[in-house]
Amino acid sequence: MVILNRKVPITLKKLQALIPRLRLDFPRIYEIKQDERNRRKGYEGEKHIDYYIELLADKFTILHDVCLEVNKRIFQMDSIIISKKAIYIIEMKDYSNKITFDTNLNQCIRSDGDIEMGYRHPIAQAENQKLLLETWLEQNLSRHIPVRYFVVFSDPNTIIDVIGDQAAIAEIVLHANHLPNKVLNIDNEINTTMKQKSHLIGKRILKENKDFEIDILQEYQISRNDFLSGVQCPKCQTLGMKRGHGKWICMRCKSVSKQAHLKALSDYLILINPYISNKECMKLLNVSSKDVTTRLLKSSNLMYDPLHRRWRR
Repeated sequence: MVILNRKVPITLKKLQALIPRLRLDFPRIYEIKQDERNRRKGYEGEKHIDYYIELLADKFTILHDVCLEVNKRIFQMDSIIISKKAIYIIEMKDYSNKITFDTNLNQCIRSDGDIEMGYRHPIAQAENQKLLLETWLEQNLSRHIPVRYFVVFSDPNTIIDVIGDQAAIAEIVLHANHLPNKVLNIDNEINTTMKQKSHLIGKRILKENKDFEIDILQEYQISRNDFLSGVQCPKCQTLGMKRGHGKWICMRCKSVSKQAHLKALSDYLILINPYISNKECMKLLNVSSKDVTTRLLKSSNLMYDPLHRRWRR
């Protein structure tokens, strides 16, 4: 049973909201766009692996995108599979072309056919997640629960090469389509059974799960002056729609929308503050009328906080 589905990562949502609102000469705009592409590709890869993980849903408890805290440290796991015998951490990678694991030097090398580069070792990442999860389980469930891990590649065309101990890597690293049988085979080899039912462990993890996000503006050193105001045209994506009689009009492609302001509000709430005042909204939408702004806010399914005189979701 899947008790925690994967959602579009909040950091990806922030990047997608941010890019159209950055001035074109912002120094780190290329870096931000590249980060958005990488995160979008990673999310698509995760969804591909989710398909194979969920083939086990009738026998195991499954949680995607798990974020827990232990000893004041936040750690994130792409997916976990809970059986009656163990918990399996799935560390997902969307690498393409060729990846080489060198067990002699304990390093990971990516190659695109022309360039080779060292990369953060995914097995070390999974091992650290295992240690943190074991600590969390002991602190929160007061018992030792076996934890295993796999490093899973979403692209079936990725070539996995090994320098050194091939058998050791083969036990841990695999393509997504091989994951269901791998989990079933290993689980069948475990003789012990956990006293607590898997779905109860899953529910406890779900209860303590946290949203993982970063402050995008701080991450890329973006000031409020770098953030462009205006309503974005849903057709041509241009900022600066004008407010007419009950509608927004694009000065570039002349398309018309009644609800184009909703995305502008969503962008602000996800990037700047989780609340917005009438004055801030007037500036965001480039609307000069306070009454028009109030009507737009009232029709946007936002809640008004009379104490602080601002609106929020």
